[in-house]
Amino acid sequence: MAVPGGGVPSEQMTAQLAAAVERMHHLLFLLGLWDDGFRQAAAGGGRTGALMRLGTTIDDELGRLEERAGLFGRICEDYPSWINDGVGQALAQHVDPSDRDDAHRLLLAGAEDFAASGEARARALVGRAGSQRDELRRATDGFTAANRSIDWHAVSCDVGAIVAMGGGAICAISEGSVASACIAGAAGFLYVVVAC
Repeated sequence: MAVPGGGVPSEQMTAQLAAAVERMHHLLFLLGLWDDGFRQAAAGGGRTGALMRLGTTIDDELGRLEERAGLFGRICEDYPSWINDGVGQALAQHVDPSDRDDAHRLLLAGAEDFAASGEARARALVGRAGSQRDELRRATDGFTAANRSIDWHAVSCDVGAIVAMGGGAICAISEGSVASACIAGAAGFLYVVVAC
């Protein structure tokens, strides 16, 4: 495949990626709320109405995840040098030196190939989104004692890695001009190192 734009995504594509990263960062926050809220509701906390609304919001976000992760995967495929350079720079900027080896391992980026890792993460995330939506819908159907907390770990780690790599690359390459992507990318790196 010919690489458009001399190996650098267009400004429009970078803006689309920044918007996707921001929404996926928001999804990470919602997944954390779900875990806490479900435990409280299951223990008789009486917040099932709020949890049902949260479940609907997460379901909507998961419905758009395929498009957002797909965009990141295509950018990884079409602009691997841009991703690799940007993520490498972002790691140096946002991750403490003592945590960099863990960050590399957790981002599945052996041999500094963040683009290949990002593409694989995006594919995996797209593949899991539908089953996670089904599980979410079952969990919100009545909140009976048989319901259980949803295991969001794999999804949230993939989302966190994509947020870290996508936001980090945008931030590093654009020298911080897309502040929201920089914030999301830094938070994604922290999420991956702490939670994955």
